[in-house]
Amino acid sequence: MPSSTENTASSQVHQARLLPFLAALAFFLSTIEFLLPRPLPFLRLGLANIPLLLAVDLLDLGPYLLLLFVKVLGMNLLSGTLFSYLALFSLLGTLASGLAMRGLRRLAGQRLSYLGLCVAGALASNGAQLLAARLMVFGAAAFYMLPLVAGFGLASGLALGGFTNLFARRSAWLAARLTERGLSMAGAADPSGPAASPADSPVRPTPTQPEATPTRRRRDEALGRQRDRWQRLMPPLPATLGGLSLMALILTLPGLPAKAAGFLVGMLLAALAGRRMRPLNIILVMAGIVLAHLLVPAGRVLWQLGSILVSQDALIKGLEKALAFQAILLLSRAAISPTLRLPGRIGALFAAAMRLYEQLASQAGQIRPRRFFPDVDSLLTRLYQPDEAAAPEA
Repeated sequence: MPSSTENTASSQVHQARLLPFLAALAFFLSTIEFLLPRPLPFLRLGLANIPLLLAVDLLDLGPYLLLLFVKVLGMNLLSGTLFSYLALFSLLGTLASGLAMRGLRRLAGQRLSYLGLCVAGALASNGAQLLAARLMVFGAAAFYMLPLVAGFGLASGLALGGFTNLFARRSAWLAARLTERGLSMAGAADPSGPAASPADSPVRPTPTQPEATPTRRRRDEALGRQRDRWQRLMPPLPATLGGLSLMALILTLPGLPAKAAGFLVGMLLAALAGRRMRPLNIILVMAGIVLAHLLVPAGRVLWQLGSILVSQDALIKGLEKALAFQAILLLSRAAISPTLRLPGRIGALFAAAMRLYEQLASQAGQIRPRRFFPDVDSLLTRLYQPDEAAAPEA
């Protein structure tokens, strides 16, 4: 019979393998989510929280907290928002969600399904992000967003929690990981069943994607060449430090002209960095921030738009917040590169997760809609290789 020391060592080995693997899965899901529209800049469906939901049962508290941090770091680095308001929203939402799910699991044990955990985590995340938005972007108008935020959190929690319950019942990969932890779940798949074997779902060629139009192809090639020139001119570390300095300047200098100048500088640098910009998204987000400030009139009334009073101070404050928000987002995208190398254990873990992320992204086309769960399970089983997934030591 294994001793407690042997059990502890075995558990640490399993968690060292799982940590970068779950982080890579979160990166991959956050990349998918980045492409989806959202009603507010900080509201997300929460796809990247699915690995955190699974990690509630698979990781001890220390590795779990490290996963929360690395997930935020990676998803904002990949999207180019590491030093923007969105990164802070992401950090607060992830911590609130992760700790809420972890605390409920400790209190309720396995009696509470992933559905219940996910709803609680989604509501905690959106609540924390709404509080941050109240303090930094929208002001007192954030109160009017509460019904939307609560409704969105409930709907997304139900959807993702229900999906995770289905996955847990059908995934031999997850059942095997739970068995390694000495856990089991009612209705879970047999860890020794056929879904656990990658041979039963052989690697297939990635389906051919619709070919891009000549105009889109030329634009993508031009952006790629521009990114290469920018990275040769501005290595990752100097670019990051320069971007941070400009962001601090934009936040410090008062007045609408300073914020507008910062926005124009952000647009210019993002273009020089070869970053794709979506003008319509920029306009819509800025309009939403300004409108939120107009809901709380302040100063001289300029004109009335329906039931909304357009007041001078509220309009100026809204424009300042909107310009600063987008300026920092654009500067972050220009200054932060996925090739940035970080020191220590965090850096080594992030590098291992990025290698796995690239494998996930390259093989995701093998998932067929009609065999979604078996194909996902087979892909996870193929990529979960102990030697590659283990987190390097600092």
